[in-house]
Amino acid sequence: MNMIPILDTHQHLIYPSELNYPWCQDEPALKDRSFTLEKYQSLTAEFGVTRSLFMEATGAAEQIAEEAGFFTQLAEKDDNILTGVIASCRPEYDDFDAQLERIVSQKVVGMRRILHVEPDELSQSANFRKNIASLADHQLSFDICMLQRQHDLAYELVKSCPDTTFILDHCGNPVLQNDAFASWKSGMQKLATLPNLNLKISGIVVNTVGDQVPDLELLRPWLESCVDVFGFDRLVFGSDWPVCNITTTLPAWLGIARSFFGQFSEHEQTALWHKNAERIYLQR
Repeated sequence: MNMIPILDTHQHLIYPSELNYPWCQDEPALKDRSFTLEKYQSLTAEFGVTRSLFMEATGAAEQIAEEAGFFTQLAEKDDNILTGVIASCRPEYDDFDAQLERIVSQKVVGMRRILHVEPDELSQSANFRKNIASLADHQLSFDICMLQRQHDLAYELVKSCPDTTFILDHCGNPVLQNDAFASWKSGMQKLATLPNLNLKISGIVVNTVGDQVPDLELLRPWLESCVDVFGFDRLVFGSDWPVCNITTTLPAWLGIARSFFGQFSEHEQTALWHKNAERIYLQR
């Protein structure tokens, strides 16, 4: 079987000459470094990555429009593999409609608000939920980034917005310890009962504990459960580059993913590698 093309749905790009990234200063693997589209393409070419979606990366509210605009312009060029932009947003603000007017274009295919570093109550307010629900009117999806302990909060948010398409990032952010596996899987099974929620196979290599090595042997039980619980019709793939560099390398993570999912049928792999992502993010 030929290598099935990958549409990477979670590619961060870091351009310190254009934008500020204060959160990177706490990570030695990311501090004071550029992670450009050219570098990404050189790292992924041999793994069959043919298209990618930029995932918001600055983390600063005052840079939302600037970041979306910069990467939208990059995605509009024909000389690279960048296909679309998942932009940052602040659904807790009263001016959410105005936010969307400033950043939404044909290349902006979804939105994300980082929630795992914010107070738990942020996503539970009526205003937040109303604004997330309104994304359905714009045919925009919403990526959820929450911790394993926040699964119930994610469930309530998704359930409250049944017409909005959601993607749960990073395999639901499991704690990669045997004594945490059962509670993570239970939370995932509950989340999977929501038909408007999809799951992103991404970020899991960063969730190691202590001196764990994020190899296939370690990750296999969690990856198997992601498939068992959500099924191939609701899975997409994301590299989470360059955040994955905190514990491994992009080629190593792509190699793990290709090796694990290579055991499944061509139909199942096609769904994971690009078909589901096309439906969720690109069919507007």
